[in-house]
Amino acid sequence: MVNTMGGRVLELQEDRWLAEGRAEGRAEDIEIFITEKRDDQVSDDVIKTKLLKYYKLTEEEAEGYLENHPTV
Repeated sequence: MVNTMGGRVLELQEDRWLAEGRAEGRAEDIEIFITEKRDDQVSDDVIKTKLLKYYKLTEEEAEGYLENHPTV
């Protein structure tokens, strides 16, 4: 939701919280996806391809998730 004040659009704190919550939920979902695929012994190359396809990540974002996610 946005509000206008003096002709300017103001972003409400509630909107920022919702956006942050969505981003955190998405990151958690990606971490779970990686964990499940690695548990199933899927190669990182295949996982990366799926991250690009299903989560619409860039190559750099996908690589970052894989690098920062510990292997089990």
